[in-house]
Amino acid sequence: MKKNLLILVIALMAVGTGCKKDPALAMEYREIAWNALSESTRETVNVDWKTSLVKDASYHGRFVVVVLFDAFVNEKPNKVAVYIVPDTKRVMGTEDADYAHPSAA
Repeated sequence: MKKNLLILVIALMAVGTGCKKDPALAMEYREIAWNALSESTRETVNVDWKTSLVKDASYHGRFVVVVLFDAFVNEKPNKVAVYIVPDTKRVMGTEDADYAHPSAA
């Protein structure tokens, strides 16, 4: 079982998005993510969206790319996450500051 898991992890690493090697692809994911945010969520982002973190992740059991925007809500630092399916470049889900931290409401 551990061997199968190791093989799966290695395969996923090999399939990765390549964002670290391709800045243009990372910027494309950032733009997709930024356009998926509501205006009110965009207003919470406190840094230039073009510098946000792009990395591989898992979302509801599926391999995705996540774009993380730094945000500031109710005087507290926060993150806004946008999950993108790399094959289709469609947004699978978002977690804005209010959703990610309901106690901040």
